[in-house]
Amino acid sequence: MIRLPTKSDYEKLQGFDEPFCVSVYAPYIEPDTDTAANPNRIRLNNLLREARTALKSAGVKELDIRATVKPAQALIKRRGFWPPLRSESIVLFMHPRMFRYYYLPAG
Repeated sequence: MIRLPTKSDYEKLQGFDEPFCVSVYAPYIEPDTDTAANPNRIRLNNLLREARTALKSAGVKELDIRATVKPAQALIKRRGFWPPLRSESIVLFMHPRMFRYYYLPAG
């Protein structure tokens, strides 16, 4: 289920000029059939952890850090979010006042 940004999305993202915006790109990882763990979920959680650390080291307030990553964390937990993620990468654009995500073709 590829979900690319529209022209309007591009314009909104390009015009969003706020400090400490975070972009996260998670390329698709083929799951190992021997384990039940989803490597894509694990990778995205790790990338969000790295984003939190980077924001903190940049001096962003904890309240703003939580507001930035909260929608992504909710998305990861949402039922039905992961099944469409079959050989597709995901990109997240995050800020306390803006959150967008898109599925991109892998490769």
